[in-house]
Amino acid sequence: MNFAKNKVNDVVNILGPRLCMIQKWESAAEIYEAVTYYEKAIEAWLEVKKWDRAMEVAQQVRPMEMKNVWMNKIQQKKKESYVA
Repeated sequence: MNFAKNKVNDVVNILGPRLCMIQKWESAAEIYEAVTYYEKAIEAWLEVKKWDRAMEVAQQVRPMEMKNVWMNKIQQKKKESYVA
């Protein structure tokens, strides 16, 4: 897919939050993932309890320390969902 790189961030910064606002979490996650906004994508996947997708995205996070932080956060959220 070809697109003007200088416009992509503008579009994602407008569209992503709007999708989240109307609770279209999966669409927001996919858009964030496509432009490597991995942390935002993980947060959106967590909203819909898509633990496996969130873990897949977390594998892409760099540096390694942040990857581990996200992996732990995902596991914690998953545990919390089973308790609640």
